[in-house]
Amino acid sequence: MVDVPANQPDVIRPVGQVVYVREIERRQVPAGSFHYIPAGVFHDTLIPSDVFAATLVVRSGEGVVSSLVLDDAEAPVRTYRRPVVSGPQRARVLTQLRDATRA
Repeated sequence: MVDVPANQPDVIRPVGQVVYVREIERRQVPAGSFHYIPAGVFHDTLIPSDVFAATLVVRSGEGVVSSLVLDDAEAPVRTYRRPVVSGPQRARVLTQLRDATRA
């Protein structure tokens, strides 16, 4: 489980839930392009160590968002602090993404 309180680090913690998954799609995304994964879909991203990639999660509203992360049942609790993005930066990135996906 990932708890994402506003302006706080993500907290990744075990929840004791067993989830069975299967692969339903495999895709290779060319460099410089964009792709979309709907909310709530488990996914695994394999990125070569010499390649830069960015993930942008767009959500509406404030408050706590919880997501499931597939991990080893023995994984410890850990935290991750996401970079802060200002309103104007967010608007600029969304515009660039919209323009790029329409091209």
